[in-house]
Amino acid sequence: MMGMFDGFGSVAARVRLRLVGLDVSGVAGMRLDASGHPDSRQAVLALAPGVGVGAVIDDGDQVVQVSVGMVDAWGVGFGEVVAAGTRAFSGRAVDTSQVQPGTWVLTDPEQIAVAVLDAATISGFQVSGRAVVFPVAQDLLVLVGGDDHDGLGKAVRAAMDASGSVRTPVSGRPLTVGADGHHWQAYTWGTDLGVGFSQLTRTWDARWYAAQRELLGETTAAGRYVPEVELAQGRDGSYVTYCSVPAGLEALLPRVDFVHAVDDDGTVHPHPWQQVIDVYGAALTDTGIHPSRWILPPNTLNE
Repeated sequence: MMGMFDGFGSVAARVRLRLVGLDVSGVAGMRLDASGHPDSRQAVLALAPGVGVGAVIDDGDQVVQVSVGMVDAWGVGFGEVVAAGTRAFSGRAVDTSQVQPGTWVLTDPEQIAVAVLDAATISGFQVSGRAVVFPVAQDLLVLVGGDDHDGLGKAVRAAMDASGSVRTPVSGRPLTVGADGHHWQAYTWGTDLGVGFSQLTRTWDARWYAAQRELLGETTAAGRYVPEVELAQGRDGSYVTYCSVPAGLEALLPRVDFVHAVDDDGTVHPHPWQQVIDVYGAALTDTGIHPSRWILPPNTLNE
């Protein structure tokens, strides 16, 4: 097996692209770091909110994930690896299915990765309005039009049904084509679909923050408190995430809808996330980990 890693030129034609969830890979990377093997982390190129592309080497009998250490040993940039994977896929015919007019399901991992790498590659799919994708797994992407409310609703249900059972999850957050026609951006849903979308995205957030917290612990080695991300359903049926930060503690703050600052006497001060950013953003330090967390100095939200 080691012979296949001798030089990038010997494996370039066998590069196969795979979509990667940044939250998922972040948790996996933490596990590897904790085990003392940082070079084994998957090499990932971030493409869109919560989503990136990785690569594997298809050696016929086995498929080997391309790691940071492998890319370093080859002496090439990971962008060159991704370009090789794009060339390897170019021109290959794949089967797609249309579950109803304007709602498509893609199951080929390479096609899915290339589609998110360059949104222009899905221009041949007929949808109503600007394209919206749900990158649920490496082998499951639902494509629908932003003006197709029935299709969007079915896509949400399909993503919810699959998100807990897929082998290699990617993201619970839908994306839409940007103004340039090539890049993806976060999709903002209409109020009539808000309940379903909020359940999908917030359930996903809570799931991966919980996995991350298992690795970080309630308190890190540096003494920083790690708030638990909790899920709640409002009176209108929509879902929100929140966390609680006790006074006097430095915390690793997650990206949630509401941050509850708790005083020593138990008084709770709820802060919407946008208020946290607008008022206290200068005090936060981005850790760069996925799912995202920021270092919050003690008592910042209690003052």
